[in-house]
Amino acid sequence: MAVAAARSAGITVLDGVCNESRDLDLFEAEARQGVLFGFDGKSLIHPSQIAAANAAFSPSEAEIADARAIVAAFDAPEAEGRGAIRVNGAMVER
Repeated sequence: MAVAAARSAGITVLDGVCNESRDLDLFEAEARQGVLFGFDGKSLIHPSQIAAANAAFSPSEAEIADARAIVAAFDAPEAEGRGAIRVNGAMVER
């Protein structure tokens, strides 16, 4: 519900803290779950959690390449005025 409310209001929403600051495996699992649930980031209580949070919530090189391909495809003259197009075999919406 928090993610849906934040999206409707156009604001950032962070997943809560993982109080087990010494259990990085637990933190990584919670961060991955937060990404799946749609959170924009995660609250941290210890510097040891920074790298795992950045890894979970940052786009991969492949995701960045896909996003650039979508932007380029919508910038193409043949996409002008279209709300959805096919990029690399998948339908994407503006």
